[in-house]
Amino acid sequence: MRLLVALALATGAAESSPRISDSIVQIGVVPKASALTFRLHGLFQVVDQKTGESHDLDSSQVYDVEAGRGALHFGPFLFLGQVRLIPKSADDFLEIGASRYHGSLLVKPNKDATMTVVQETGIEEYLYGVLPKEMGAEWPAEALKAQAVVARTFALNNLGKFGSAGFDL
Repeated sequence: MRLLVALALATGAAESSPRISDSIVQIGVVPKASALTFRLHGLFQVVDQKTGESHDLDSSQVYDVEAGRGALHFGPFLFLGQVRLIPKSADDFLEIGASRYHGSLLVKPNKDATMTVVQETGIEEYLYGVLPKEMGAEWPAEALKAQAVVARTFALNNLGKFGSAGFDL
């Protein structure tokens, strides 16, 4: 696919080809935790990925999540597989510990009674989170552009690197 995108860009046919910016990156943000606390800032929906069962989550609530063997106790709800947390708007985010996460999150129960939390984001949104941690805004614009190219290339070349753990990066 990357070759097709490169050829399309070289021939000027990029508009009819898949765009790299539409790629979804799955980032393992919390591997192998037995219990976590989610603090919501905005409206979210939790969706069981196996059954499609969904529940709206109250933005004023703190949800304790505990992992069992293949199951998740998500506040008052019990799910027998992975769930996806979907924000209702782009401004909504949640906190796990001291870290903030925007966009969708997957919470995957593991066989050893732990869970893994995976953030799903577009490749460009991934860069918004990575670049400020790698370089300061005071750096020259050309250096920031070069770092964006390097970070994007790294991400795309490492898609699936941690596939056995259920995420890309």
